[in-house]
Amino acid sequence: MPRFCLILLLALVAGYYGVVAFAPSLLAGSLSGWPVSIVVALTLFALGFAITVLYARAAGVGRKGER
Repeated sequence: MPRFCLILLLALVAGYYGVVAFAPSLLAGSLSGWPVSIVVALTLFALGFAITVLYARAAGVGRKGER
C-alpha cells in the first residue's frame, strides 16, 4: 500500500509538471471565472492530501495506544 500511494502521488505531480512544461495552453482557459491552472493545482493539492491521509491511516499513525 505505501508503494502504491507513493507512485500515485509521484504520477500526479509529474503529470502536472508535464502539462506545465509541454502543453501550457491546456491551462490557459478559465473555469467558472477561475483560471484552469489554479483549479488543477488546487485539485492536485487536495488529492495529494487525501493520498497522504490514506498512507498515514494504512500505516496506523494517530491510533490511540500506538506510536
